[in-house]
Amino acid sequence: MPGTGKTTLTAYFIKKGKTAFDGDEELGKWLDKRGHVKRMMKHASKKWLSEHRWRWNVRKLKKLLKDNRELYLFGGADNQFDVLDLFDRTYYLKADKKLLAKRLKTRTGPYDFGKTKHQKELVFGWINSVDRRAKENGLIFIDASLSPNQIFRIITKK
Repeated sequence: MPGTGKTTLTAYFIKKGKTAFDGDEELGKWLDKRGHVKRMMKHASKKWLSEHRWRWNVRKLKKLLKDNRELYLFGGADNQFDVLDLFDRTYYLKADKKLLAKRLKTRTGPYDFGKTKHQKELVFGWINSVDRRAKENGLIFIDASLSPNQIFRIITKK
């Protein structure tokens, strides 16, 4: 879910000496309906977004996991629930609409998805269904409004 703090947490975990990866940076690609990789336009239209999906490259994910004994991966994609069995533990950063709106409005860096009106509408529309799927799949919920240090301590049990 865009705006939950995944990129911030990746940087924090790395700062704390952990092997961490940002799924958007390492694994994610926009694919058209035929599976061809496409570059998202800066302010992609509603039509463009309805015809493309953000997906993880599963082959690359498996290699990343194989090559790293301990790994913290932060990210999300349309196929995230299809690869849960590859992980020892999975967490879900739960953010309400108010927190997401604030973070999407103020987000900086390479990932600006959620800045346009229709992108925000998409994100807000995903909240209930992604929350439900995360719960059905047994993900461990973490309040995304917690500080990076608090989330680090929850995940690493320190």
